[in-house]
Amino acid sequence: ISIRLLVDRFSPRWQSFFGILIELSTIVLALIFLRYGWQLVLNNWDVSTVTLPFDIALVYAIIPVAGLLMILTAAINAVDYGRRFASGAAS
Repeated sequence: ISIRLLVDRFSPRWQSFFGILIELSTIVLALIFLRYGWQLVLNNWDVSTVTLPFDIALVYAIIPVAGLLMILTAAINAVDYGRRFASGAAS
């Protein structure tokens, strides 16, 4: 989901450039999720929940997994934008 009000005013080549920039920014954010999410999992590996029969690290484990999936999705999108940028085509 994106708000394309400003980006749609540019040429197709610039739209692709901004798409690449946005996807690279998403990868940076996902790397932060991955790094600090993994640290959160390691710090809470031996902390058990009061009412549930598993460690709290299992609850936090979704953060680095989500970071990996975000990196994968953003990389695929960035490659697609890169191809569009190289050909000069719009979205």
